[in-house]
Amino acid sequence: MTYPPAPSPRPPSCPRCTGPMAGYQRADVPVQYCERCTGVFLDLAALERIVAVEAAARTAAPQLAHHAPHGPVPPRF
Repeated sequence: MTYPPAPSPRPPSCPRCTGPMAGYQRADVPVQYCERCTGVFLDLAALERIVAVEAAARTAAPQLAHHAPHGPVPPRF
């Protein structure tokens, strides 16, 4: 008996508008966003990690907080 081939995986789509999803890294945490509606999707653990890393960076170098160069610019929302 042969089985039909498994369907190829679809790229992720936005749960809100079904638009295409893209991603970037923030504080070593993958962040997914919708290219159509600009919704941002991450779980609570990812959000807590981003907040903790960025708070530690501000505490470690407060004098540089406003002058430090930033990494890649995330999409505008």
